[in-house]
Amino acid sequence: MYKGDIRTMEIHTDMHIHTTLSCCCHDPEQTLENIAAKMKEKGFRKIGICDHFWRNPAVKPNGFYAPQTGDSILSLKKSADNSGFPLQVLIGAEAEMVAPGVFGVDRAFKEQVDFIALPTDHFHITDFVKQPPDDSPRGIAAHMLEFFISGAKSGLADVLVHPLLPLGKSMEQYDRIIESLSDAELFDAWSIAAENHAAVEINTACLFCGRYAKMFSRDTIRRTHELAKKAGCKFTIGSDSHESGGFIGYEEAAAFCGEVGITEADFSPFMF
Repeated sequence: MYKGDIRTMEIHTDMHIHTTLSCCCHDPEQTLENIAAKMKEKGFRKIGICDHFWRNPAVKPNGFYAPQTGDSILSLKKSADNSGFPLQVLIGAEAEMVAPGVFGVDRAFKEQVDFIALPTDHFHITDFVKQPPDDSPRGIAAHMLEFFISGAKSGLADVLVHPLLPLGKSMEQYDRIIESLSDAELFDAWSIAAENHAAVEINTACLFCGRYAKMFSRDTIRRTHELAKKAGCKFTIGSDSHESGGFIGYEEAAAFCGEVGITEADFSPFMF
C-alpha cells in the first residue's frame, strides 16, 4: 500500500462500488465482471461491491427500495464465490437507515454477505428517510449526529459510508453545519464507531471529486477526520462508483490521508 512513506501512499482497495443491481446505476457496463477487469488493470488488489437493498419486513419500502429486496445480491455472492476473478472480490451490501434505530437490514442477511455498508445521512430520500426538524446548520447537525450515533451503535455496520455528510441538504452551508458541532460531540460520536468496530469511509466522490467537494473548506473535513483518527476509528477508501468512469479520487484520498496523519495502521482490515 505504500512506496516508502505516507507521502507516496498508494490505494489498492476500493470498498464502495455499485453494479447494475443498484437501481441508481444506469451504466450497463457496470457489471461485476467488467469492474473486476478494470480494477485489475488499474493495479487494484481488492474491491468491495455494495449494492442497495431493503430487507426489513416491519417497514414497507418506498418506490426506490421496493424492487431491491437483496435476493439478487445473495445470488451475486454465490456466483462470485465460484468465479476466478483476477483480484479479491468482496460482496457486501449498502443498507439503508430511515430513522434512528430503523434499518433496512437484519442480522440474518448480514451474515450472508461479506460486509454491510451503512449510510446514516441519506436525507435526499425525502419520501422515506426522516428529515431534520429544520434546515438551520445546528438543526441539520444535531439530526445528522443522532443518525450517525444510532448507526454506529447498531452493530449492523461494518463500514459507515460517507459519514457526517448530510446528502440532500445545502452543502454550501456544510462548513457551518460542522462548525456547530463541538470537538467533544464529534469525538464522542467517532468513539462510538470505533468501539463498535464500524469503519469510517473516506468517500472520494463526496470529498474530492464530485460537486460537493467545491462547496466546503478542506479545513472542515480535515477537522472531522483528525478527530476520527484521534478517537481510534479505522478507515476504508471508497469511490462510491455507479458508472465505469467513477473510479477516481484515489490519489486525492492518499494525499488527504497524509494531511491528517492517517497511516496504514489506521486502515480497517477490509483494506488488506
